[in-house]
Amino acid sequence: MTPSAPTPSTAELTRQRLTQAAFEVVRDQGWANASARNIAAQASVSQALVFYHFGTVDDLVAAASDLAVTDAIAAQRPLLADASTLTELVHAGRALSDQHRSDGNTSFMAQVMAAAQHNATMAAAAARALQLWENEIVGALRRITGTGVAGELLDVEDLAPLITAAFVGTELYGGIDPTAPDRASRVLESVGQFAAALDELGPAPKRVLKSAVRRIRRRWSQQVSPASG
Repeated sequence: MTPSAPTPSTAELTRQRLTQAAFEVVRDQGWANASARNIAAQASVSQALVFYHFGTVDDLVAAASDLAVTDAIAAQRPLLADASTLTELVHAGRALSDQHRSDGNTSFMAQVMAAAQHNATMAAAAARALQLWENEIVGALRRITGTGVAGELLDVEDLAPLITAAFVGTELYGGIDPTAPDRASRVLESVGQFAAALDELGPAPKRVLKSAVRRIRRRWSQQVSPASG
């Protein structure tokens, strides 16, 4: 017999109601209206419980952000896992973006990132959200490019933040220009097609390409190193 899950305590239920209410208020009314009064009213609880459970409104919204990102990744991880090429990863990213817009995650994160420009707690929450998505993309990229030429030529650790930024930026931009996601997807798809073409090269062209990339990287390193020092 499978043991049943423990019943959440009253305190846990209150925290859940508050984090969900914070998400809804920020999503629907914007960061400027994320007051303890508005969030408590949305959760149908006493305003004092916001401070009792979270200390500050900023910390409550940050908790809502952490939960929203964690839940989104858990729900959508299978979509990333099914991608076997860079092009398929781009398609998965587009599907994620569409889902995020429909469920309000994009609107919520846009508010968090806007607030992050002048609020340290929101900046930390935004950074955690981006890092969680970046970790997922790093894993997918390593799996997809690990056995091909692209994996030898592309630095996955450097490519992952670029793809993460592209996905996030496209989501936010899509709220202003509905054509942006389609245009961005086409560009990213061309990168995937380029990577696929590399894997079809013969042994000799692959060696030439790898040698050229190594030379370019050495020159770039020599140019950057003095400036960084």
